[in-house]
Amino acid sequence: MTPYGEVSSTNELYIFKRGEPAVVQLKGFPANKQIYISDCRCEVKIQNQHSSNFFLIKRLNLVDKAFTDVYGEAEIKIGAILATSGNGQPYVDGSYTGKVSIVIEY
Repeated sequence: MTPYGEVSSTNELYIFKRGEPAVVQLKGFPANKQIYISDCRCEVKIQNQHSSNFFLIKRLNLVDKAFTDVYGEAEIKIGAILATSGNGQPYVDGSYTGKVSIVIEY
């Protein structure tokens, strides 16, 4: 998924319900300032607590810069490229969670 909500899939993956990109509110920055956004560019495993199967966040899709408003706030949207575990096991319905980090510099 892109930060703009565009979704695609490859191989035998079928999208049953289109997701939404994460919307992150950034606050406490200098007013009217360009900020730079990056991530670790590392794979992140996301899992369901009721299954040993997992997805991998291969890469975050995010803008690399934004501008704060007069209040020192900005909003960014973050999408991701996901991959399956590749082990052929089924996935259970439910939430899959993991942690990602982004870096904001100004």
